[in-house]
Amino acid sequence: MKIYSLLSNGLYKIISVICILVSFEMSGCYSFTGGSLPDHLKTLYIANVVDNSGYGVPQYRENMSRLLFEKFRNDNSLKIVESSADCRLTVTISSIRESVANIRPGEIESRRKISVVYDVEFYDNVKKKLIPLSPSNFRNEEEYDLAQMQTGRDNAVNKISDRTALEILMAVVSGW
Repeated sequence: MKIYSLLSNGLYKIISVICILVSFEMSGCYSFTGGSLPDHLKTLYIANVVDNSGYGVPQYRENMSRLLFEKFRNDNSLKIVESSADCRLTVTISSIRESVANIRPGEIESRRKISVVYDVEFYDNVKKKLIPLSPSNFRNEEEYDLAQMQTGRDNAVNKISDRTALEILMAVVSGW
């Protein structure tokens, strides 16, 4: 019985060490890619985000452009270039809408919900064809406190943009 106990404790320690080493190794090479991009796609041009929402806050499109650039650069699946790229990513803000967030009769409105819809095109410049993404439009929403006014709204849109930029990255680099 003592030998079995010693072996099981020793085996447990060995397995624990192996698991820890494997997790450290995997954390250094983690990528969001589910599959690999086609071999002919090595460079990417990211067009400046266009805002067709009519909302009129240029900071939202500028922030989304910056986030897309950062996410793709950090992922390193495609090299970001200024011209003559193998593929092109075009993102348009098509809608920004605000609505009341969960209010009961007799209550004063204290929170709002803002939702943003981004239309995305991913174009293969080598094969001269549109690459379908799933989905082709990305919708996210966030609530904010009305007491924070414009700052709360801006922070909510920034959270939406960050989440959506990551979703776009994943849609582009995975599923091949």
